[in-house]
Amino acid sequence: MKKRLFLTILILLAFSIATHAKESLYDISKLPPKIVSPISKAYPELFDSQPTPENIDKILSILYGTGEFETLKIIETKGLFHIIGTSFKTITNIRITGENRISESDIINAFGISVGEKFIFQNIYEGAQRIKELYGKRGYFNAEVSIEPQVISDNKVYVNILIQENTPCLIKKIDFLTNYDDLKSDILKKTKSFLNKPLTEEAILDIENRVKEFFIENRILSGSIQGPLFEYNTEKTEAYVTYTLENTSQYLFFFDGNKYFSDSELTSKLDMDSRVQFGSNPTAEIASKLEKIYRSYGFAHISIKYREVNQRQSFLRKSYFTIQEGQRSYVKKIIFKGKLSRDPSFYTKIFKEFYNSSIYDLERVQIAQDAMIEWFQDRGFLKTKFLSVQTNFSKDQKEAEIELFLDEGPQTTIRSVQFPGVKAFSADQLKNLIDLQESAPLNLKSVETSTQKISNFYHSQGYLDMEMKSDLTKLIKYSSDNTSADIIYEIYEGPKIYVQKIVVEGNQKTKEYVILNELEFDIGDVLTPQKISDSQYHLQKTGLFSQVDISTLEKGTNIEKRTVLIRISERNPGLFNIGLGVNTEFNFTIRGYAGVGYNNIGGTARGMSARLELDRVADINFIDHTLTLGYLEPILFYKRVQGRVTLINSREVISRETEGVRILESNSANFLIEKDFTRAFKLTWVLYALSTNNEYYLSPHKPIERVNIGSIGPIFEFDKRDHPFVTRKGYYMRLAIEYSHPDLASSHGVHYLRNTAQINTYVPIRLLDTVWATQLGGGYLKNTEQIRTVRSPDKVGSSVPDIKTFKLGGRDTLRGYAPNEVPGTLDKNGNAVNVTDNSYYYLVKTEFRVPLYKQFESVFFYDGGLVYNRGNEFKYPYRDSAGVGFRYQTPVGPLSLEYGFKLERNRDLDESAGRFHLSFGTF
Repeated sequence: MKKRLFLTILILLAFSIATHAKESLYDISKLPPKIVSPISKAYPELFDSQPTPENIDKILSILYGTGEFETLKIIETKGLFHIIGTSFKTITNIRITGENRISESDIINAFGISVGEKFIFQNIYEGAQRIKELYGKRGYFNAEVSIEPQVISDNKVYVNILIQENTPCLIKKIDFLTNYDDLKSDILKKTKSFLNKPLTEEAILDIENRVKEFFIENRILSGSIQGPLFEYNTEKTEAYVTYTLENTSQYLFFFDGNKYFSDSELTSKLDMDSRVQFGSNPTAEIASKLEKIYRSYGFAHISIKYREVNQRQSFLRKSYFTIQEGQRSYVKKIIFKGKLSRDPSFYTKIFKEFYNSSIYDLERVQIAQDAMIEWFQDRGFLKTKFLSVQTNFSKDQKEAEIELFLDEGPQTTIRSVQFPGVKAFSADQLKNLIDLQESAPLNLKSVETSTQKISNFYHSQGYLDMEMKSDLTKLIKYSSDNTSADIIYEIYEGPKIYVQKIVVEGNQKTKEYVILNELEFDIGDVLTPQKISDSQYHLQKTGLFSQVDISTLEKGTNIEKRTVLIRISERNPGLFNIGLGVNTEFNFTIRGYAGVGYNNIGGTARGMSARLELDRVADINFIDHTLTLGYLEPILFYKRVQGRVTLINSREVISRETEGVRILESNSANFLIEKDFTRAFKLTWVLYALSTNNEYYLSPHKPIERVNIGSIGPIFEFDKRDHPFVTRKGYYMRLAIEYSHPDLASSHGVHYLRNTAQINTYVPIRLLDTVWATQLGGGYLKNTEQIRTVRSPDKVGSSVPDIKTFKLGGRDTLRGYAPNEVPGTLDKNGNAVNVTDNSYYYLVKTEFRVPLYKQFESVFFYDGGLVYNRGNEFKYPYRDSAGVGFRYQTPVGPLSLEYGFKLERNRDLDESAGRFHLSFGTF
């Protein structure tokens, strides 16, 4: 028994000694666990080993590398090394006072530091300097910027930015140094509007652009503007700006001998209105440009002589061009010779596809040669080259025979595709991904794009730190004779990243669960760039945050399970806006609106809003109004499922008819559920909508229809536009289904199914930077009460409520027509137009949007559509229009003035020829 007890004590003593020997001699308990824990797991050998100067330096270096510590020190006590660190304080709020001339958002952008970032004095100082530079660029040279940090706890600090803008520096004089007084006078008139304006970078650029535009308008081809030089008064509140103008001769052109082109055609093709800067001898450059123009039209033997005459004591110069056009030459034959592996006709056929013209043009020949070499290189003939090219003309110079001497060279094939060291995926998987196979011709473009395909694939599988080690020059290893090549991808895979923990920083008001609800990933998920990007998008879309950054704390390490850090900067949740505008939909209407809202009640992302719109229709002195109250419940059932309630009270003019002005008074309550499945795809389910509607003629007052409508149905939206307001490319699709029935609290006899769909497409065109925008729309409406008429004869007289029938006309549908003008209230037989059975419509809107200058653009459009009602006949069932317009682009959409011409007027009804539309927005 004693032996057993002694043996047990020995074992316990030995275990205790062994355990103590493995205990770390470093104390890291005073450091933040979320920072130190992953480091100690990644480098256990450092913390378990005996302390040495080398180990201590390495530990401090790794800890400093996290960027989380302002200071670090190690204190040794009785053989135990205590690591003590001071973390950077976090900026929890940024306040700006004293700003009047520059917006708060511009100042924050210049400051370059956001809520949630670390408080580093050097960064704060540099941010203040950037704000001062911003004020300097806006003409406030005497602005003073100071920073007052306010520490509110051990790890939190407020940053107060104090600004004294002081008096701006104004432009008091603009002078141009030139030998020509008349030129100086004209340019001073062009720039006098900048006097007494703040001296800003934008103002200086605008002055210079005005001068350059003057040069172009007056054909001052070599003109240049040097400077500016600035002089200031003592207080630096007044500036005197001086420019030097050089090479300011104005050119006039005179042509002689030209037969194929007229003088005006040559002037047009020279494109003198472009912003091309000519050199010191514009006449010689113009002669060279004329030769190039003629040669592009087949005049290979063009000859142009020129001379220049200066006008005394004037900046006017006259350029005379004597043109000998010669014969226009056409390509009769293309012959290939040289080191060829196939019949010459094979190469001739390829060359003709690239040349694509019947006239002879040497520049086009050279372009076709380059394209043909690229074609061969894409098929593995990497050494293909043209040895020479020779053109033989017929005696009358009308026909040209092109002889091309080509050295095709050897074809390079892929000997092998290798992925040394790759473990995450098989070589066959990656080969199928990049579509490069052994024995196939080597295509350099495919090899170049393959690296991006591999990177995208790895990242999509969670390998966020994956990198390609070899660039294109090291990727391909050629054989000595260039007939084969090995493609070797050297890849650093890194770990597959999983989400172990999610940490949120910067949310002073917003509850953490609100932020987590918008994420595309949860703990345990594989983390991919797409999930990170989509999560940032969803967080930004809430409107609660001005900045969102998502990263992993252990980036660049071999740690698989990582902490995801979400840094946010919150917006002011309170909103107030007010505005005034006009439109011409009902003659002349003055619009005013005011709105107020709060988007983050109690930090839960719940929102409430109220908006009042007032429209005064001038000619009838009538006030439209729309009052909208809204409530948003951001989290229902599952991620990104939200509920919305809207209450609307409105009174509006909906059409003008022979009987009078039609008015609609309406009260409605709408209960919606919304779900964003992806960035592009959204589903809105109208859980229930109820409206009371009263239609009548204004004067004399005459009732038309009183009806209650209860409805349900889904709305599907798919949005791939590059911008929701100023769209240049992409498309948008919408499908809405609405069902109404008396059991849903609709009035007796209201029983319909209404389907509408539309698709908008936006195609950018290189010519003049044009956008081709098109909208296709259509709908089907069925009075389903008719189905029951056999069993319920008393239902025969039912019809779909007028406000739910299809109508066209107005800015949003058929331009050139009044709102809801088509199909009208009566058909050609005098029968009332209503839907007792079924109805459908379709609409086509297409337009070309052509930029003019800065935010201004012109538009050329065509609109056409048809509304069919069973039981009604119309003289012109299909109505269409065409027209032009001008728009001024703003960040939230264009201000538009358009005029539409009716292409087939109904003169029996004394229809107008067309209509102006002044409005805000577009399709």
